[in-house]
Amino acid sequence: MEKILIGLIEDNIRYEHLSSSLLRLGISAEHYHLNLADRIFELMRLEAQPNGVFEVYLALIGSVGDVKDSGKVEMLARQVYGFLRGLQGTTVASEAKCISKV
Repeated sequence: MEKILIGLIEDNIRYEHLSSSLLRLGISAEHYHLNLADRIFELMRLEAQPNGVFEVYLALIGSVGDVKDSGKVEMLARQVYGFLRGLQGTTVASEAKCISKV
């Protein structure tokens, strides 16, 4: 399951990069949303809404500089997975505040 989730996070990193690049070109991709983050949160049994966790997640996956470097994308995906994994069974608010300061 871990391998699948990390793969989904990698895909989401690439999708968000593509989507923001298209937006900078004036092309809206809002009708082509893949809902990958929703599926990731669902599989990990996490709620996306409370305390800004979803926003922190989006900021984290958007922090990769070069999506062509698959090593960087995988490393970031593993870090994001670790962050989400740390939220399982904990107080989401305190975890989100700690990671957003990074």
